[in-house]
Amino acid sequence: MRVFPLFQLLLANAVTAQDDSIMEIAESSEDLSTLVDALKKTGLDRSLSRSYGCGWWKHCRDYTVFAPVNDAFAALGPATKLVENEDYMPHLTDLLWYHVLNGEVFSDDLEDGAEVKTLNGEPVTIGTDGSVTINDSNVIDPFDVDAINGAVHTVDSVLLPSTATRTIADIAVNAGFNTLVEALQATDLLPVVSDKSATFTVFAPTDDAFTAAGLDLDDTEKLKKILLYHVVPGVETLRELWHKDSISTVGGGDITVDNNYWRQTVVLNEASQVTSADILALNGIVHVIHKVLVPPGNIVETAQSNSDFSILVEAVVHANLADALSSEDSSLTVFAPTNDAFEPFLAELGVTSITEVDAAVVADILLYHVVGEKLTLHDLDELRKGNIGTLGGVKVSFEKKCHWWNCRYLLDDTTIIQKLDIMATNGVIHVINSVLRPPVRNNIVEVAQANPDYSILVEAVVYAGLADALSSEDSTLTVFAPTNSAFEVFFDQLGITNVTDVDADMIKSILLYHVAGDVIMEDDFETGDIETLLGENIHVEVEADWWSKKIILNTVVGIDLFDIEASNGVIHQVDSVIQPVGHIVEIAARDPRFSILTEAIVYADLVGALSSPDNALTVFAPSDAAFEKLFEVLSVSNIKDIGQEEVQSLLLYHVIGQEIGQDDLEDGEIQTLGDQSIFVKVWKSHKGTNAILNGKTNVVDYDNKASNGLIHEIDSVLKPVGNIVEVAQNYTDFSILVDAVVHAGLAEALSMDETSLTVFAPTNKAFTQFLEANDLSSIEEVDKDELASVLLYHVVGAEIMHKDFENGDLQALNGETIAVTLGFGGFKVWLNKKVGFADFDIPASNGVIHAITSVLSENSEDCVDEEGYMWNGKKRWTCKRVGKNFITKKRRCKKMDKKTGKKSSGTLSKVLWSVLIMNNTIHSKNELRNLNVKGAGPLTSSLIPLPFAFESPFFSVNVFIIKAAISCGCYYYKKPCNLF
Repeated sequence: MRVFPLFQLLLANAVTAQDDSIMEIAESSEDLSTLVDALKKTGLDRSLSRSYGCGWWKHCRDYTVFAPVNDAFAALGPATKLVENEDYMPHLTDLLWYHVLNGEVFSDDLEDGAEVKTLNGEPVTIGTDGSVTINDSNVIDPFDVDAINGAVHTVDSVLLPSTATRTIADIAVNAGFNTLVEALQATDLLPVVSDKSATFTVFAPTDDAFTAAGLDLDDTEKLKKILLYHVVPGVETLRELWHKDSISTVGGGDITVDNNYWRQTVVLNEASQVTSADILALNGIVHVIHKVLVPPGNIVETAQSNSDFSILVEAVVHANLADALSSEDSSLTVFAPTNDAFEPFLAELGVTSITEVDAAVVADILLYHVVGEKLTLHDLDELRKGNIGTLGGVKVSFEKKCHWWNCRYLLDDTTIIQKLDIMATNGVIHVINSVLRPPVRNNIVEVAQANPDYSILVEAVVYAGLADALSSEDSTLTVFAPTNSAFEVFFDQLGITNVTDVDADMIKSILLYHVAGDVIMEDDFETGDIETLLGENIHVEVEADWWSKKIILNTVVGIDLFDIEASNGVIHQVDSVIQPVGHIVEIAARDPRFSILTEAIVYADLVGALSSPDNALTVFAPSDAAFEKLFEVLSVSNIKDIGQEEVQSLLLYHVIGQEIGQDDLEDGEIQTLGDQSIFVKVWKSHKGTNAILNGKTNVVDYDNKASNGLIHEIDSVLKPVGNIVEVAQNYTDFSILVDAVVHAGLAEALSMDETSLTVFAPTNKAFTQFLEANDLSSIEEVDKDELASVLLYHVVGAEIMHKDFENGDLQALNGETIAVTLGFGGFKVWLNKKVGFADFDIPASNGVIHAITSVLSENSEDCVDEEGYMWNGKKRWTCKRVGKNFITKKRRCKKMDKKTGKKSSGTLSKVLWSVLIMNNTIHSKNELRNLNVKGAGPLTSSLIPLPFAFESPFFSVNVFIIKAAISCGCYYYKKPCNLF
C-alpha cells in the first residue's frame, strides 16, 4: 500500500473531473466493495448518488468522502459488528457519516492540525507533516478523485467516531450518571455494560430520578433486580419504540411503552419519560429517563402493591389461589375488579367481607376472571369480538366497541375494561369496573331436560341407562343432540313410534355414537374424523367461504345450534339422528336426492359390487331430477322401463375404480368400470375445484363420504361420449355443420376411433353468415369437393385442448395453415386474427371440438370495391374517434380521404334508419346486410327526395324511419367473396 507525501498529493491534484457521482466512483472500484455494501445497507448511497434530491429548484450538495478500502473494514476488531450486525444500523450510519465532509475538499485545501467537522457531528484531525493523514488513517492512492457531486479520497483504515469505541459504561461514567455508576458497581454489573461483545439497550435514570426513587443502594439483591429491569437485549432505537406496545427486559419483566408519534415522545410504564434518546455505544444504545422503572412482581405481588385491589387480594388468598396466580411457570391474563367493583357485588350477596362467602364459590368466581394465556391490548384489538376461555371452564364474551376514535372494551356485554396492560412477570392484569358472574351451569342431562325439544333424547338416555354417565362432572364430553323432530323421522325409518319399541342396547349404541369424549367447540371443528364413545368415527366436513361456515356430519347431518355449554361439556344440536357412515349403497339409500339411483342399483343387481368393503370407489351420482330428465328424453316413466343390462351398463359408466376427491379431479379422462372414459374439465374458485363431465354435466356436490369410497352428485345422467360426428349431432347449434359433413362425404373419416382430431366447428349462425355472403341458401348448393376442402381446413390431425394453444400456425388436413393468436393471459384465442371461439373443449372419443363464430377462409383478403374503397393499393379512407365534445358531451369523429386529401369531422349521433337511399336505390335493412356494408366513402342521394337528411362525418344520405344506431367507422361496399 503506497502512502503519498504531501508534495505528491499536491501534484496529483490535477485529476480530471468526471461525470460520475461519488457512489458511481465507489462502485467502479473492487477495493471499495465493503464500503459500497455498507452505504446501500444504510440508504446513504442515495445521498452520494448523482443529483439525488436536487434539481433546478434546489441546490445540489457536494461532499468529500474518505473511503476505507476492504482491508480496512476487515481489520476493525470489536467494531466489526457495526458493519455485520443488523442491530447496529444506527451505529453504521453514524460511522459512515464520520467519513463524509460537507463540501468539496481536495488535498491542497488541507491544513496541518486542522480539525474538520464531519456529518456525524464529530471532527477529524488533518495531518500534512510528510504524508497526509486523517486521524490515524493514511490517505492512499487513488485520491483527489473528482466527482460530479464532490471528491473521493481513499484511506487505509476505518475512521472510528466515539460511538464506535465507547461502551455503555463509558457513557454512564463520562455523562454524569453518578448514581447509576455507583449502583452498577455495587451490583457488579459495571463489567457487564462494559463488555464490547455484548448488545444492550439501557434506559438510564438520571441522578435526580434515583434520588426521587429513594432506593437503598446497600440492598444489592433488590437493586440488581431493578437495574436489570432497565436493560433490554438488542438495540431498540426511539423510532422502533414508537411502534411497540411493550418490550421484554433481561430481568424477566415487560416494560409497557406509550408513545406519541407526532410529538416523538415515549413514556415507559405510564410514568417514566425518555428525555434523551439514541445515545450510541459500541455495545448498544442508551436512552435517558426521568424516573426509575420499578420491575413488576408476579400477578399477586402486583395486585398487592395496588391498594385498589385489596379486596381482590383478600379473595385470592381466601380461595387458595395465591400460589396458582403467583407461579412463574404460568402466563396468565387476569381481569381484576377494583374495590369499587367488589362493594356492590358483596352487597348483592348480603355480606360485608368476601371471606363470608364459601371459598369454593369464590374460587369459581375468580377463575372466571382468569385466562390461561397472556392477552395484551394488542391481542384484544386483534380479537375485536369473540369468546375467551377462562380457567373456570366457561367462556367470557369480549367485544371492542368503537364510535369514531372512542373505543370501549366490554366483557359479558356490560363490564368495562377501565385500564389495560398492567404487566406482571407471569402475565398481565386488566382492570374492570364490575365483578364478572360466571353463568350457572347444569350438566349435559340437566341442560337437555330443560329444553322441551330434547324430550325424546332425554327419554332415550334414561332408557339406555346413560343418565349417570352423561351427568358425571368427572367427564368432559361433546354431545350431538337430535331434536324431537329428528328422532321422529328416524322412528319412521325404523317403523316404530317410540324409543322403547327398540332394544335398549341398540338405543345405547345409537346414543354413544352421538357422544365424543372431549369438548369440541364450534371453532374447533376441522374436516376429518371424530372418535365417538361407541368406538366408531363420525366424519366431519367443514364447508367455509368468506361469509359463512357449514359443518356436515357423515355427509348428510347438519348442525343447527352450536356451543350449548354444560358443566361437563358441550351440546351441539343436529337436524338428524346420526348413523354410522355406510357403504355407497347405504349412503345413497338414506339420501332423498338419490332415491331413483338406489332403485336403479337394486334393479341392475349392483348392490353387492357397490357395497363391498374391499373396494374404494368413486360414484358420480345423478340426482332424481337428473334421472327424470333422462326418462323424459327416453319417453319412459320408471327406471324399470329400461332394459336391465342397459341400466347396468349405464350405472357402471358412473363408477370409477378408485377414490377421487374434489381436489384430486384434473383435466383429462377417467376410466370407468364400464370400460369407457369420462372427460373431465376443471377450474378453480374460492370454494375449491369445480368440474364439468363430458362437456355438459355439472358436479354440484362433492365428497359425500362412504365407508368404501366417495359420492359426487351430478345434475344429469352421463352417457358415453361419442365420436366427433355423434357429439356434433347432439348439439343443435352444429346442425348445419353436420349437414355439411354428410354432404361432403366426411362423416366416416371424422367418426373413426383410430384418429385423434381437433375440429374448429362453426356454429349455425356462422354458417348462415357464410351462406349469405356467398349468395347461397343451403349447404347442399356447394360443390362436394370444394365443401370438403373448406371443412378439412377446420380440422387438425391432433387433439389440442384450450390450455394447449400457443401463438403460431396449425397445419389443417387440407394442407393449409391456420394462424393462432392468444390474448393476454392465454384465455382468449383467435384464428386467422379475427375468428373467435364460442366454446372450448367439447370432448369426443376421437378428439375435441371447439365452437367458433365464423367459417374459416383460406383467403384472408377482403373482397372490396376497388374504386370506391381502395387507392394506390391501400385503404382510401381513414377515420377515428377523437373523444367527446366539451359542451355537447357527444363523441367526435375525424375522417380523411387519402385520394383527395379532404378532411372532415362531425358528431357521432345516436341515429340510424331502417331504410337508406344509396346510389339512387332504396335499400331495406336486410338488403343492406346482403350488401355487407362495412365502412366509409361519401355516398350521396339527391334524385329521390325524402323527409329527412342526415349529415355524418362519413357520408350524406337521405333517410326514412328512425330505427337503430351507428358507430364511428368508415363505410364502404364490401363485395361478397365468391369462394366457390
